[in-house]
Amino acid sequence: MFKDTKKMENFIECFECGGTGLVDSTYQDCGKPASECCGGCYSVYDCDYCSGSGEIHPVDEEMNDDIMMVNSYDNMLKELKKLKKELKEISKTCSEDASSMMSLMLNPQYEEDLKGLFNQIDRIERHKEMLIINIKEGIERDNGN
Repeated sequence: MFKDTKKMENFIECFECGGTGLVDSTYQDCGKPASECCGGCYSVYDCDYCSGSGEIHPVDEEMNDDIMMVNSYDNMLKELKKLKKELKEISKTCSEDASSMMSLMLNPQYEEDLKGLFNQIDRIERHKEMLIINIKEGIERDNGN
């Protein structure tokens, strides 16, 4: 287990259960075909990734770093998506006013900035997905030991 108690306060909401600590199961163990499912086999159980707590805490230094990055990315994405929404609103407003739209279209920097923002959001989301995979693998390794 990760020893540095100061860094142990670092955690993320469980990505498997959405922070509830519970996972739904519709595994059919009655032997009937899926087309005849009555829903009676439905059950709820504690999430394997967070052990029912709804939070994932680091088990080692690498996972701690990954969790810190995911938290940072979440904050960055929130701000970047807000900016993206604002820029789209500017475009919408300009499209209602022909002269504003013309000046916006003639400004190559606007389009370049917008594309750059979209690319940055995509890169961050892809890297965040990779970090979550690393965290899942770390949990599975730790549970296997």
